[in-house]
Amino acid sequence: MRRRPRTRARQVGGLVAALVLLASGCGRDAEASYGERVTAVVQGHAAAIERHQSTARAAAASDPAGAAAELHLLAAELEALADDVDALEAPADREAATGRLVEAYRLLARAALELRTALISRDGEAARTAQTDYAAAAAREREAAAALGAD
Repeated sequence: MRRRPRTRARQVGGLVAALVLLASGCGRDAEASYGERVTAVVQGHAAAIERHQSTARAAAASDPAGAAAELHLLAAELEALADDVDALEAPADREAATGRLVEAYRLLARAALELRTALISRDGEAARTAQTDYAAAAAREREAAAALGAD
């Protein structure tokens, strides 16, 4: 079971990297300011996200209940991130991309909970489905972050 959280950990690690595009790609002052605000929100959650995924990964083989608890906390942190990004006032031309980013965070949270359930029930098929869902949500996150960073 150790490989599943490790794969998920790499995907969660892409969270902050994808959002570097937000601040670097914005051309106009209002958009740059928005990109910087989104980046600041993401950075505010990054340490907790990394901590939860790292702890879940380390505990997966020896303490499935502990790993499941960390996945629950990870999902809550991702939901809080989605709420915080959603609370920012997006420029009109960035609203759709922001909506896609928020939805991607919510999908990541849902997939973390699915992985938690699979870990508790020791359901390999459900774990594979959750990993696929997580990877798809991570790809959506990267696409939305790139769209927010585009001029």
